[in-house]
Amino acid sequence: MRFCDKLAKERKNNNLSQEQLADKLGVSRQAVSKWESAASYPDMDKIIQMTKILNCTLEDLLDDGTMGVTKPYNKLNIYSYLQDFLKFITKSYNMFCSMTFKEKIKCLFELSIILLLLIGTFVFLDEITYYVILEVFTKIPVIGYELRDILNNLVIVILLILSIIIFIHLFKIRYLDYFITIEDSNATEKTIEDPIDKKETKFYKEKQKEKIVIRDPKHSTMSFYHFLMKIIILILKITAIFLIIPVIFTFITLIIMAIVSVCHINYSLIFLYIALACLAGSLLCYLILNFLYNFIFNKEINFKRIFIMMISSFVVIGISTGLFITNILNCKLLDNYDDLSKITKTEYLQINPNTVIYYPHDYKKGIIEYNIDNNITEAKMEVTYLSGTTYHLTHNTEDLEKDYYFIYPSGIDLLNAYKIVINDLKHKIIRNYNYQNITKIKIYVTEKDYQILKQNSNNIE
Repeated sequence: MRFCDKLAKERKNNNLSQEQLADKLGVSRQAVSKWESAASYPDMDKIIQMTKILNCTLEDLLDDGTMGVTKPYNKLNIYSYLQDFLKFITKSYNMFCSMTFKEKIKCLFELSIILLLLIGTFVFLDEITYYVILEVFTKIPVIGYELRDILNNLVIVILLILSIIIFIHLFKIRYLDYFITIEDSNATEKTIEDPIDKKETKFYKEKQKEKIVIRDPKHSTMSFYHFLMKIIILILKITAIFLIIPVIFTFITLIIMAIVSVCHINYSLIFLYIALACLAGSLLCYLILNFLYNFIFNKEINFKRIFIMMISSFVVIGISTGLFITNILNCKLLDNYDDLSKITKTEYLQINPNTVIYYPHDYKKGIIEYNIDNNITEAKMEVTYLSGTTYHLTHNTEDLEKDYYFIYPSGIDLLNAYKIVINDLKHKIIRNYNYQNITKIKIYVTEKDYQILKQNSNNIE
């Protein structure tokens, strides 16, 4: 309740009229009327004098929320929210109608700029969230994409409600709080004689006029504004619950990587730096989990401790990354796998005028090597590939125009890749993984068959 309402209430409780209260305070009745209509505000000396005259305390007169214990907040009162919303609409309408044409144009222009800025920010944050933050959820098997879409819808709802709240709040503090609609209490009764019947005199009370007073000193907040804030907090808590799952998964993964790296320190110091970075990353995951838990269950959050631990984690990650890069730069880069064991397999081909040999990886850069031998009776192909890898050769004769041989190499299996990397790091070697360097293809054909294959390959480019 505002001061003007409390003053009128306490005055009536003491059976005092505005004129009687004015006499006791040594002011005019119009001054008391202005105080009760919120047209003006008394100084502190007068307020203290009022408490003695009205037998009340400062808390009984001053606006709610400035001192003392506030009234318990009603958790859900739809009628109250509706009434506040309608009052908000009424005040906005009265304010707009009371503006001059120039003020209306200025108001609409500023609100349009604010709205465009909010829309731009909304779209930018939605795109960043969808393609950067929520993209990590697609790594989760089976439900990854569905989970990302659900969280993205929650983010859109959150951003939409935030935009509405920000727009209403900016409108309120920029315009609505600067205008108060009050009634003119100086309206008097007028006597008007009826020209038709002189015996009867009619009394008409002049309708109270509304006027606009600049600046609302209270900056009161609407109940529906609190209601929207409760909705946004609820949605944030639901989002936090969903975020806990990938954070836990990341936390466990980093712990496992740290343990594995520690077990490989004897091969290279690189694993020590990886272990330190993983431990620091797991500490960050712990801090995130702790923050989400406290946020969901309304626990006290020690931001100072979280900040110190986060800075420490970032320092460890930075130092570990720097040392890791330094060790990597000191390693020798190899662009081939010549020193590793390989397997060579021979395949026989049937060359006809429509035959095409297609290798999907780097076809133009010499992976397929042709050897012309007019003494052979049947074309053959030798495929040399790294131990632990393989390839697939398919012969497609369904195409009526072309007779395709497709060669598809496969990557290194996990176990062999692990053995190669560990051995290379032990000798400070890093290899440039490339299909061209792993798989070699030699084809032995006659001059005639070579021209056919060359012509057909040019036609499909």
